[in-house]
Amino acid sequence: MAGPPERDEARLKAQIAEGFRRLKFEPRLEAAYQQHYYESLRDRVPWVALSALLFFLIYALMDYAALSPGVYSLSIPVRLLVACPTVALTLYAHMRYWPRERFLPLYSATYLIGGLSVVAILWIAHSQKFDMPYEGLFIVVIFGFFLMGLSFRTGTLLSLMIVVAYMGMELGMGRRPEMLAYEGFFLVTGVAAGSVGAWLQEFAHRRAFLDACLLECARIRTERDSQAKTRFIAAAGHDLRQPLHSLALMASAMGEDLDSDERVMLARRMDAAVQHLNRLIGNLLDVSRLSLGASQPEWDNVRFADSLEHIRPELEALANAQGVDLQWQVPQDGVVRADAVWLERILVNLVVNACVHSGGTAVRVQALRRGPRWRFEVQDNGVGIDPVQQSQIFREFYRGDAVPRDSDSGMGLGLSIVRRMLMAMEAPMGVISAKGQGSTFWLELQAVSTPETTEKQDSLPIFV
Repeated sequence: MAGPPERDEARLKAQIAEGFRRLKFEPRLEAAYQQHYYESLRDRVPWVALSALLFFLIYALMDYAALSPGVYSLSIPVRLLVACPTVALTLYAHMRYWPRERFLPLYSATYLIGGLSVVAILWIAHSQKFDMPYEGLFIVVIFGFFLMGLSFRTGTLLSLMIVVAYMGMELGMGRRPEMLAYEGFFLVTGVAAGSVGAWLQEFAHRRAFLDACLLECARIRTERDSQAKTRFIAAAGHDLRQPLHSLALMASAMGEDLDSDERVMLARRMDAAVQHLNRLIGNLLDVSRLSLGASQPEWDNVRFADSLEHIRPELEALANAQGVDLQWQVPQDGVVRADAVWLERILVNLVVNACVHSGGTAVRVQALRRGPRWRFEVQDNGVGIDPVQQSQIFREFYRGDAVPRDSDSGMGLGLSIVRRMLMAMEAPMGVISAKGQGSTFWLELQAVSTPETTEKQDSLPIFV
């Protein structure tokens, strides 16, 4: 099972909550469990195989000592030339590390062949008028369920096949119906008891697998958080010093003999440095609150054109300073279910990321109605993002390979904050990009229908 720890952890917790009494997980978890089962099964194969070989050899000697020549002359070859080679082949497959798809069928077939060989020996004895007890089948069932560790379904199915083969043999040999029913009852009861034990064993094994996976997710998350804290200290110390140093230099220059134009220019630069510092501190506070779970969305019906009016002056000033043509294509009357402050923060971070880090000359913000949702897109014509990096750009402090336009590149928190906020609002998001073809960051929010939006849905004015 591979993927971000928080996604794997959510999948594991959902499986535990749903339960697995049928001994089945959802497909991705089931595939991971089957591989885990195979690896754990391999640990017991040498001991199971050697025990089985030893048992067959002992029983061959007992056949020679206790049975008539007519019986052991046939039973010993069955044990040594049919059952033992199958067990030896399983041991060989284990040593050669056969893949799971080949090994598990062989392992199951070894149990079936071992059981049918016992049925064959019973048939040989009965055909020779030698009364051999059927209790040997109980040993086979116990061996399969508990020593071999067969899964519940496989063990039950194969055991019933062995019992049916024995009952068919006895019926063909003319066994009295009352004796056949008596033996069949005890054999089926033995299989039922083994099946219950196998179910309990597999259920406990699957639960232990889920717990181990949760523990591994927690370990990975802890290591990642520890690394993030280290990067946080380094990035915060470096990036917060930059605007503070610029402010100190410009404040010192204000005391010199400057004309009015130079003072205006310095004042603008100081204002830009203050705004940048404010964004850095705001991002730090946002990621801290979201990481601790101290910030939750305050739901409201948000007219997103109003939200854009609040943030538009700041973003257009930033775009002009970066030499970026910022365009808006947003209907005036669209309403979504969201946190108004968070929506503004999300759009600001996406637009700032596009203007500062994309390497492009144009950025377009648009909103499109997609059924019950509004889809927001922030598009740029920049250098694009490599597919490998697309899975990493939403991590804290990740900056990628793009060269920023200036030293005020931020700490790599903007997209991480966007992801955390949208996850809290259960809103899908993503990025579409390719090297040299620009990028489109998108998100979708639940649309809210009002009388005004319903009437104007087909002819919404564009806010440009």
